[in-house]
Amino acid sequence: MVYKEIESLLYFANVHLLLDELDMPLVRNQILDSIGLDTYEGSEVEYEVVEALECPCSLLDPIVDFAVESGKIDASKKEYLGNKIMGLLSKNPSDLADLFAVAQKRNPAKATQWLFDYCIKNNYVNMCKNSKNKHWDAKATSGKLEVTINLAKPEFSVAQVKQAQATESGYPLCGICAENEGYAPRNKQNMRTVPLTVAGQDWFMQFSPYSYFNQHIIVINKEHTPMVIDQTTITKLLDVQDHLPHYFVGSNSDLPGVGGSILGHEHFQGGHKALPMFFAKDRRVFKSAAHPLVTVSEIDWYNNAIRAVSLDRHRLIAFGNDILEKWKSYSDESVGLLSNTNGEQHHTASLCVRRDKQDRYVLEIILRSNIASKEHPHGVFHAHADKHNIKSEAIGLIEAMGLFVLPGRLDAQMDEIVGYLTKELKYTAGKLSDEMKCHEEMIDKLFKTQGSSKPSKLEATLNLKDEINATCEQILLDTAVFKQDSKGKDGLNKFFAHCGLEEKEAR
Repeated sequence: MVYKEIESLLYFANVHLLLDELDMPLVRNQILDSIGLDTYEGSEVEYEVVEALECPCSLLDPIVDFAVESGKIDASKKEYLGNKIMGLLSKNPSDLADLFAVAQKRNPAKATQWLFDYCIKNNYVNMCKNSKNKHWDAKATSGKLEVTINLAKPEFSVAQVKQAQATESGYPLCGICAENEGYAPRNKQNMRTVPLTVAGQDWFMQFSPYSYFNQHIIVINKEHTPMVIDQTTITKLLDVQDHLPHYFVGSNSDLPGVGGSILGHEHFQGGHKALPMFFAKDRRVFKSAAHPLVTVSEIDWYNNAIRAVSLDRHRLIAFGNDILEKWKSYSDESVGLLSNTNGEQHHTASLCVRRDKQDRYVLEIILRSNIASKEHPHGVFHAHADKHNIKSEAIGLIEAMGLFVLPGRLDAQMDEIVGYLTKELKYTAGKLSDEMKCHEEMIDKLFKTQGSSKPSKLEATLNLKDEINATCEQILLDTAVFKQDSKGKDGLNKFFAHCGLEEKEAR
């Protein structure tokens, strides 16, 4: 029986999830009912051991396994049952929101750290699962990229994203609607959110269960309304940043092919993380006659990004909206840029706001376009087809700023490729499985690079990572609307002139 684990889990919730002792008998009986038990025998709890636990998995997993082994639930429902139990042990959303609001007024950084820890302890942010994600720094890349293989995140192609937008219906309307809190069919029983006011509207914040980085948040409009990059977006981002001044906050683009996987519902992303682009230096500094109190620069980065800095958020909003308005309607056929074709808008932006060390507002604008062609049907400025073995999804905000979130399938595929390179597995060109065929060109290239040598497993892994890093670097170059050749540089200069930006002479 699992009496000890149940009693220990109740104590864990008492210590870490604020479960009141008066509520423990009720919750105990609810857990018993969930796993098919109608009797109970008390058990001793190792209090110090339970208090030291970082997450509940060592207590929760045996309880869920018992329910499977006893036939109470099917093995496919393990996540459902685990989240249900943790939902029973967690505070109600209103109680948690009240606690967060009080803490936030005193210290926003401590408040979000507390809420993040709570979401780890109640297992919505499943650190046992997320700790298996692979992560490394791509130090050899010119922009010092980061790469992570997220084993929990589904992979969405551009076509699947478009299909998802066309088929939204039912309840909840999409995967990030407010109605998902506690929604069992999506395993959200232990999800907890807190409200925020953004531009006078009701929004809410939750931590991402996928945790791309430390304290990865999603800030979501309570109304199911589509993603939009317009004259209100920067204001909304700065409102969120004022609530959470220790976080960066950004918005994906609002068009398919250059946005995130959920375009049907307005939301932002952010967190306690310095992304690679933040460390990129200024390539050129500009002055603007229309916005003299905003410091403007072109970021020395793979794609085309503008950095604007000001102590005055209103001046920053005015500058950012000016750039957005000019970019959305800008065309230059000499570099293949058309703002729209047949009434379809192509130009948009990925946006990010944060504070610098001088506590000034920093706005970063990445120019994006989803125009397609016969050669590149998924997008001229999307990852080109020869790189889809590594990343076929749209390059969203996080990747555009240098943190690549690669699909979980790559974990096993990398192991197989390393086996080929070390000769532990036999490689025959043209005989790969359907899942591995996409990597054949890369494998052949790696074999040519290593020649007749037989690398160790470590050497082969490092060589493969170097190739993946180089591919990610090339993907970011693919997304640049103005390329880094002379033609692209001339085109970018024309756009800057169109925006009234005049380059300052280097001192």
